[in-house]
Amino acid sequence: MNDMIELGGLWSGKDKNGNSMMSGYLGNAKLLIFKNTFKDAKNQPDYRLFVTKKERKDEANGKAYREKTPAPVADENADIPF
Repeated sequence: MNDMIELGGLWSGKDKNGNSMMSGYLGNAKLLIFKNTFKDAKNQPDYRLFVTKKERKDEANGKAYREKTPAPVADENADIPF
């Protein structure tokens, strides 16, 4: 086990429907792991992993928020219009 690299930790909890889940952080990303409650075949995953932006606390009021990614601006001189 000496060659293992720890990337972070996970905490267990419940989702809004009361199902077990795990969450944690990896850099600026928040990880969410849910049991696949829609699994109906053996070749489908047992768990599903989602990534979202890490919430930050607003120092003025202590409330959590997610930073918004600015909308891309089209370059009129670009060959590809997006």
